[in-house]
Amino acid sequence: MPVKQPLPKTKNDLCALPWDPEQKPLMLAPLQGLTNRATRSLFIDWVRPDVVFTEFMRVSSVGRKCLSKNDLKEAVSTTGSVPLVAQLVGNNSQALVKAAEHAEAAGAVHINLNMGCPYGRTASGASGGAMLQYPEILAEMLPALRPAISANLFVMLGTPHYPQSGIGTVIRIDTKKNIRTNEPMTYITPNVDIRQEEGWNQLVDGKWVRHQNGPLYMDPHPLSKSCFLVSHNPDKKWNDKQAYGLYLIEEGGRHELIHKDAEFSCWQPTPLRPRKRPPMLPTTTDPELAKRNLAVCVVQDIYHGMQGIKRGEVKWIRVLEQLPRPWACRRTWSPSMGHASLISHRTALAAKAMHGVVPVYEDGSAHFFVPADRNIYFAALDENFMELQRERTYVNY
Repeated sequence: MPVKQPLPKTKNDLCALPWDPEQKPLMLAPLQGLTNRATRSLFIDWVRPDVVFTEFMRVSSVGRKCLSKNDLKEAVSTTGSVPLVAQLVGNNSQALVKAAEHAEAAGAVHINLNMGCPYGRTASGASGGAMLQYPEILAEMLPALRPAISANLFVMLGTPHYPQSGIGTVIRIDTKKNIRTNEPMTYITPNVDIRQEEGWNQLVDGKWVRHQNGPLYMDPHPLSKSCFLVSHNPDKKWNDKQAYGLYLIEEGGRHELIHKDAEFSCWQPTPLRPRKRPPMLPTTTDPELAKRNLAVCVVQDIYHGMQGIKRGEVKWIRVLEQLPRPWACRRTWSPSMGHASLISHRTALAAKAMHGVVPVYEDGSAHFFVPADRNIYFAALDENFMELQRERTYVNY
């Protein structure tokens, strides 16, 4: 008998939606027999909705194929940057898991389990609208589906503190697992790791050995949750100018060379396909502000995305700049001591400039000027100018 798992109780327990949950998205709702791939493409060209849905796809628990060939074609995403939601109808947990995996591999970014269609054939057999009459089936089905869908999977590089080269090992991250542990991390390239501040480690004869040569990786581009395009150096020194080629790698260890140049390394593999040229948008640059090297910044709601901060607490925004560091300032030894000497010898790693504070209105909005084309970030302050939360990266406005 399957163990029943509790259903999610809070918004943070749910898989991320393919649209901003705080906004009202424009959706192309599914209409059986009409919203096929051709119609979706037409609406995207004309209207540009925030999200589109497939027609409902019946999931069969009989035979080896859980989805028909036509439904699999419909699940193929041709929507560009508009998220595609695959709508499944069924009541068998194992078949639904397989169907969700197929739909996701085809390009769907979110899975919708139809529990609202009242149509006779769809609502028969505890599926569609009839499924709500069987909460015990839902209690088994939803926990089985959620781990199978990789909507919260990301790919990253594990790199050393230095050399600051962006070169390392390919790791897949599952944010549905405890991010305070190693549990979310799956090494796609398990024979390469970083085990100290400097350099890389490779698994040789069962032992981790510090190494300056390949195999090393950079610029992973996911094609699926287990297949990636990468820049890869099989065996040369990490900074060899001709070492890196474009490869297809898989989680099981497969490496297939796609292209390598004899004179220089190849970076940032990106799959391309022909598409219609997008419309040219008119510039929003204000020529008068441009002369003064200023940009307009509008904060619609400072509280959006902030956790643990009550509405009304933020009274001010501090405008800060991360000062750029030329290459000569990226070391702490002679002849350069980095930004530390600007402040106090061997203290701050990098200098920051404060441009001032601006008020936040009661509705959480703010409107102000910032220096243009600079590394600007913000800090939310309370009424006593004490920092509540800081932006973790900078933006060039």
